[in-house]
Amino acid sequence: MSERILVIDDDELVLSGLAANLSGQGLHVGTAGSCAEALVAVASEPPDLVLCDLVLGDGGGIDLMKRIRGDHPDLPFVVITGHGSVKTALEALRSGAADYIQKPADPEEVVHRIRTVLHAVHLRRSLEAEREKLERRQREHVQHKQRNERMTAAGIMAAGAAQSLRDILRPVMGL
Repeated sequence: MSERILVIDDDELVLSGLAANLSGQGLHVGTAGSCAEALVAVASEPPDLVLCDLVLGDGGGIDLMKRIRGDHPDLPFVVITGHGSVKTALEALRSGAADYIQKPADPEEVVHRIRTVLHAVHLRRSLEAEREKLERRQREHVQHKQRNERMTAAGIMAAGAAQSLRDILRPVMGL
């Protein structure tokens, strides 16, 4: 399985380096050098994960994440920045980022953390699918049980009606 990653960074050198590293690891990579480009890229082909710089030339990565996640609430974001602090890390994570990476980052660490986030997403989706399947089975079981109860009630009613008819027809049968 080859997930599509959108890398957003306004530094062309960092953008091309991250893209080359991720592509070399078998991931399909799209790139955007600005918030505007990122919005167009996500609208045309939503990625499986976004790796986004915190500070972009035309806006902030956290604001971009909030905007994109308005339309794609389950799209995981990994924030990467050279302007990091504990405060910005907490802000990014509280705003919905799945992970936070400080630049300069080891290329292997970036790939590992992206794969970890993607794995967590796949597990969550798998669990949701299993939960939906279980809920569907439970609904079917309840419907089957209700059908059986209605059939039993109809059988009891039919037996009662048959007995009442026999009682009514008994004098007529005697004639």
